[in-house]
Amino acid sequence: MVKITMNRLMLAHGRTSKKTKDKLIDLLPLQNHTAYLLRRTQMAVSDELSLLLRKLDLKPMQYMVLALIEANPKIQQGSAAEILGIQKTNFVAIVTNLSELGLIERKAVMNDRRSFGLVLTSDGQKLYKQAHAIVQAHEQRLKDRLDADLYNSFTEPLMRLALDDMKPN
Repeated sequence: MVKITMNRLMLAHGRTSKKTKDKLIDLLPLQNHTAYLLRRTQMAVSDELSLLLRKLDLKPMQYMVLALIEANPKIQQGSAAEILGIQKTNFVAIVTNLSELGLIERKAVMNDRRSFGLVLTSDGQKLYKQAHAIVQAHEQRLKDRLDADLYNSFTEPLMRLALDDMKPN
């Protein structure tokens, strides 16, 4: 049985509240629910990464967009949005912001004048390299916390769950 105080739970994710009482909360109903555990894990990892990337005035999703473009020059916006699981309208806002910051450009795709692909500018490449070093160090800290074997046994099932068709029958 896992019991935790609300204050402890909130502090674990960089949040505090004067209204929150330090009452013990029983997580038993949730501790074996994959969706809950994945959500809490995502929050913890994302919050930590946000603090680290803030040094570069970059958000984790912006980093992911830069990383995807770096690995796939001239990727089309629709494909990038799909891969990252972002609604196209929200993705347009991210691309516009990164473009206004001078980090990415839209380039015409050969053989289709109506389509544009995304590429990193030289400033985008520099910022990506700096951010990538921060992200790699963050990943190493996660590996160290879990130990390498546990980390490796942890990532494969996550990839399988993330990429498999999980639609109900």
